[in-house]
Amino acid sequence: MRRLATAIATFLVMWAAAAAPAPAAVKPAWAVLEIGPLFPQCTAESCDDDVSSWDINARGWVVGDAFPDFHWAWIWKGGTMDVIGRGPDGFSDSGALAVNSAGDSAGYMNNFNESTTRQTHTFLARDGVLSDLGTLGGDFGEGLSLNDSDVVVGDSTTTTGADHAFRWNAGAMHDLGTLGGATSVATGINGSGEIVGWSTNPAGRMRAFRILSGGSMTGLGTLGGAESVADALNGSGEIVGWADTASGARHAFLFSGGRFTDIGRLVPGAVASEASDITNAGDVVGTATRGNGSTVGFLYRNGAVTLLPSRTMTCCQVVGGGLNQHLQIIAHGLIGGFIVPVLEPVTPADDNSARIHYRGGWSRHTSAGAWNGTVTSSSTAGASARFTFTGRRVWWIAPMGVGGGKARVFVDGQLRTTVDLGLLPGSFTRRQTAYQQSFAAVGTHTLRIVVAGTAGRPRVDIDAFAVSQL
Repeated sequence: MRRLATAIATFLVMWAAAAAPAPAAVKPAWAVLEIGPLFPQCTAESCDDDVSSWDINARGWVVGDAFPDFHWAWIWKGGTMDVIGRGPDGFSDSGALAVNSAGDSAGYMNNFNESTTRQTHTFLARDGVLSDLGTLGGDFGEGLSLNDSDVVVGDSTTTTGADHAFRWNAGAMHDLGTLGGATSVATGINGSGEIVGWSTNPAGRMRAFRILSGGSMTGLGTLGGAESVADALNGSGEIVGWADTASGARHAFLFSGGRFTDIGRLVPGAVASEASDITNAGDVVGTATRGNGSTVGFLYRNGAVTLLPSRTMTCCQVVGGGLNQHLQIIAHGLIGGFIVPVLEPVTPADDNSARIHYRGGWSRHTSAGAWNGTVTSSSTAGASARFTFTGRRVWWIAPMGVGGGKARVFVDGQLRTTVDLGLLPGSFTRRQTAYQQSFAAVGTHTLRIVVAGTAGRPRVDIDAFAVSQL
């Protein structure tokens, strides 16, 4: 799809990811909250219900697109994933790429399943009703960002077929021009109407730009190299993205007060990096690529970088792309399945925490890959671990796989389920979500794990518990 051509043009240079801001002297921890699928009846690969997430707002609402048959724009509002809507007649596919604090969204809709003359238009959705914002005269348009005044920016083709950044407001789409080259894309807008993005210059090089409210497009420069891209900005006009260094490396940057800060040089082992989002507090998230091609999410705050994997309680879920002021993080783009992971900030209680009360035969063991390097285990039927907490969501984190036994899970004295920690035959993985429970509001609850004494594999492990207030 052409809608991906621009958003992923930046991605293919260096796919973006995100992490979360932290209190000054405390490094945050995260656990994965899984949302989706869009259509719960799709539980097999044959449903082809691949989902992509693209933005998250201050309320924790997430938007994206899914593909069970056509592309469907969706929004998740703290518990339910719903279809935002379909385009008007002739536009059967849609995807939401941005959401504001009110839950209004912008994105794309196309007629690829309706016509041989392909058209992709920008939409603005309010209260589930999609309005066609059109294009700059060509056959393609997509909204990549909007502010709380429902001013939308993105990119669109003109009558000549060129891709140009646009701003839509008051019922009209305005061509923002370029920095002298053929192409431009607007990637972000804040509440003051400042816009950022990238444009090619007369030499054909990509350069980050900003447009002050009422002003014209101005290039930001680079970190000494040839190209740069601005991905996002905050309410104070601080900008993040990537830029080439004099050596040709692509590094994440923060542009503030007219100056570039090279964030990428602070990420251990990184050969390339990109900053993808920034909060109003100035916390920056991004992704770095190491020399072996692996990627890692990072948080930049007050001049320091924290790598996400060491702060993620649940295994192998270092996602990134967008974040909100509460430090919730989503991936940008295709997840490759039915579920979207949301990294949610949590308060951890390691297995040796005084907040966990063990009864029966439990013992502590060192365990490589565990949250703090240990797990507490029991193979005694009836042995229990009780955890009392105040929050809205709770996770029980444990290794799962060969040798894992069963445990009964009680919440506030009521049996909720029996968890089988041996559900992954032939493998053994640490820091898994064995059980997760959400509540309607923040409150005080008790979670109790009781060893079932499964024949042949009785062992049950406690790695940690995690609690979220969101």
